[in-house]
Amino acid sequence: MFKFKDSTLDKTFTEGFIAQRIDHCLKETVVPRADRQRLLDYQEEILDKVREEISSSPELQKLLDEYEKLNTEEDKLEQEFVYRQGFSDGMKFVLGGLINE
Repeated sequence: MFKFKDSTLDKTFTEGFIAQRIDHCLKETVVPRADRQRLLDYQEEILDKVREEISSSPELQKLLDEYEKLNTEEDKLEQEFVYRQGFSDGMKFVLGGLINE
């Protein structure tokens, strides 16, 4: 079994570290602000159009499809960041924070 050299790290890791780290990464996300803002602005534009065109079914569907696509793109950017940060954290643990018992 592996344990951390530092008992504080061992306790921290076993008490929900991964979930806490993901939350922290998403709050402090380093996704380029211009990319994120571009997506948010476009989402707002689409929502405004949907509100205007709500009675037009074909156009509404196209707008909703585009909105979903943008949400997916935003989620993808966040998930890529969390994955890279998790990989980096994992390497730090493996290379310097664990002992074999």
